[in-house]
Amino acid sequence: MKPGPDLSTIYRIARYYYVDGLSQDQIAGKESVSRSQISRLV
Repeated sequence: MKPGPDLSTIYRIARYYYVDGLSQDQIAGKESVSRSQISRLV
């Protein structure tokens, strides 16, 4: 099984979404991952 993202990545994505108000699409673009991966984390 592949390990998930590290804790600092999860915190950064949560900050983008909940504090900075970025959409999941915007975060996916910044992090170079799919929107569905972002959706699973938030």
